[in-house]
Amino acid sequence: MLAVSQAFSPCRPCNNSECPVKTVVPRAIPRVHPALALIDFRCVPSVGAVQAALTTPFPVYVLHVKVGYEARAAHMRDVLAREALEADWVLDFDIPDLDSKHLAEWFQDGMATACATTSCAAKHLEAWRRLLKSQAAGALVLEDDMFLSADFRSALTAMLEEAESRHSLRGKPYVLSLENSGLRFVPKQEREEGRLLYPNTLIRCAGAYYVSKEAAAIFIAGAKTDRVGAPLDWFMNAFFPDRVQLYWCHPTIAEQGSHNGKFRSGIDHKKDGLLRKLSWNAQRWFKSKFRSR
Repeated sequence: MLAVSQAFSPCRPCNNSECPVKTVVPRAIPRVHPALALIDFRCVPSVGAVQAALTTPFPVYVLHVKVGYEARAAHMRDVLAREALEADWVLDFDIPDLDSKHLAEWFQDGMATACATTSCAAKHLEAWRRLLKSQAAGALVLEDDMFLSADFRSALTAMLEEAESRHSLRGKPYVLSLENSGLRFVPKQEREEGRLLYPNTLIRCAGAYYVSKEAAAIFIAGAKTDRVGAPLDWFMNAFFPDRVQLYWCHPTIAEQGSHNGKFRSGIDHKKDGLLRKLSWNAQRWFKSKFRSR
């Protein structure tokens, strides 16, 4: 059985001996988006990490707001470097970029306004469009406040292998929900030794998930035809399980910083701070170990 850790570590400083990031540089990594170049990146991957990143078997899309979220960008750069993941940053469709034509084409009702929730949804749509233009079979989508487990890459690789070998999902529309948002876990009595994926009908938010190209095509077609009239995760839920198969992983391998108290939410009332961190950690431990329904 693959041992999947649920320990979520904060970004390690570059002088930590366990960090695979080896080369310290005083300024930004060259040839990045101008908005990201404003950040004082502290490190770049070692040669081995770069080689591993170049062999990442799927695209990684990081959804990010260009201005005002510099701490999140720096955090994600460190997370990606430690996991040796090469990311494609989705910087389009910030609130000022949402013009009336785009809103009318892709959104309806309360979502057809230039607000944070719509901006977030538009970035997910853009990630799906980029996947459809690629040669990849699927993609990892991450919002910019994600914390990844210490064995994230190996765990996700094992899940993709299980998706094909156990659930016969090759070439089918499916989504793997990787995060513990809402502190929702697979019920204890349903867990099986050696198994990582379990069918479900509600995604655990949309901060970290793997989406197959077939599922992305269905989501984009639905958004184009019917337009998005709800937050992105609610929109996705309308397709499960009839048109797209959804699986929760257990143990979970990703956690949102805007949920665990590390970052203030850019969409709703969730705040950062010590009290939220303590409450979240206590609930996470109890629910992940003992949840029975």
